[in-house]
Amino acid sequence: MIDNAELRSEFVEITVSPSATNQGFIINTHGPDDMADASVMAITEAQSLKQKAPVVHEFAVWDVVIPEHQKVTMQALFGGAEVPASYIDR
Repeated sequence: MIDNAELRSEFVEITVSPSATNQGFIINTHGPDDMADASVMAITEAQSLKQKAPVVHEFAVWDVVIPEHQKVTMQALFGGAEVPASYIDR
């Protein structure tokens, strides 16, 4: 974390006490807490590494959807509203 007097004072002013009404804690701030909130959110985000697995899409001829406004172009290029199988990479 960065060494910042204002951030340190925000953390020092936070008090945590057991809750009387439910299982958990009550967190009280006694002044502004924007920097402390942002710091906690950044640390939480950094700890949960989110790496998405690469996605490979494989489409067959029948899976390709041609929007209506492009069917005219398809008609001019291929003589029909479907992409010929020979034009699709395998």
